[in-house]
Amino acid sequence: MLGWLPEGEGPTLYVDFALLRRTGLLDRLAGDSAVVEEDYRSFIGATGFDFRRDLDAALVRWRPGATLFVLAGRFDDGRLERYAMAQGGRCVNGLCSLPAATPGRRISFVRIGRRTLALATAEDPMAAAVISPANRTSFAAAPMGSVWLMMPGSALVSTGDLPAGMSAFLEAMNGAERATFLLRPTAAGVDVVLEAPCASAAAANRVAGRLTQATSLLKSLLVREGKEPERDDLSGILTAGTFRGDKDVVRGFWPVPKEFLDKLAGAR
Repeated sequence: MLGWLPEGEGPTLYVDFALLRRTGLLDRLAGDSAVVEEDYRSFIGATGFDFRRDLDAALVRWRPGATLFVLAGRFDDGRLERYAMAQGGRCVNGLCSLPAATPGRRISFVRIGRRTLALATAEDPMAAAVISPANRTSFAAAPMGSVWLMMPGSALVSTGDLPAGMSAFLEAMNGAERATFLLRPTAAGVDVVLEAPCASAAAANRVAGRLTQATSLLKSLLVREGKEPERDDLSGILTAGTFRGDKDVVRGFWPVPKEFLDKLAGAR
């Protein structure tokens, strides 16, 4: 699925919905509704598509001006095309394009396999056409996990849109070639595991040291404000992180307790 995306990098998320559904973790993580961007939420709602039942896997890549999806599951082509036409769109040779909820953007989608759909939201009305099994582009090895987020080195920068704690961790990872976050189910909740390859063992140790310092700083700030990290709060998860350099790879670990997942699901 990674090889079907066009050349270029960007934050990439993969979710094995079929596995999460079988283990019961999907209901715990998703709550009453999926947290997805507005255009995709509108898409699945209007077509009657039930991601809990019909979606087996999803690969999402965010690029400047576009979000690309490779979706594996069960899709009703006729219903999808009728939805596109009803929304003022058009379909030509299986490629459909229609207005998106965000002004100036379009949703496009096309079947690329018996159980696979390419979907995109972008200014380009035919953006989904760049997703193809014929691409076979080069990519970093896919992580082994049911849920993972891969961040290229260029994305490991702080932005004003993130909470202060998250920004500090992104800044601390500056110098890593990329960072992969994996979710691993446990009896107590889930573990978030970080793997961040660097150019050398010395660079990995520096990044691990900065991550440890950022964790300690966050703990100090909470104490200064008279607060304690809470198990059902993001602060509790961030302050529980541990890091080490393993040759030229930074390895990190955050335990996410069931209390946080339950709170997250209840907020939706």
